[in-house]
Amino acid sequence: MTKEKLLALYELYPFEKHPLWQAILNCRLTKTEVLEAEKQHYLRTKSGQILRMNAAQQAKGVNENIWTSLLATAMEECIDSPSNPSHLELVRRLLLEGGIDESLFQQFRPTPG
Repeated sequence: MTKEKLLALYELYPFEKHPLWQAILNCRLTKTEVLEAEKQHYLRTKSGQILRMNAAQQAKGVNENIWTSLLATAMEECIDSPSNPSHLELVRRLLLEGGIDESLFQQFRPTPG
């Protein structure tokens, strides 16, 4: 799949049309509900880091284009730096700003589905 075809999927399924974001933008969720959703986002992002790094490593030497794309995604999702926080770090900050104590993060449990 080319980069252009991959990016075209975003036009089919635009981020701002996602049901969760529609509910947030239209004020149909409480702050508590948003934070509960972000707890799930945190768990899935954290567990996905290992998968993304493994996928990038496995693609190296198999297909240069796929490896480059997977590596870029893994870098965005997994590598944290002062000038470029990782996706997980951004979710962590959102939860902290929402009033969730970091000591509770280890108690988060995935919901079904």
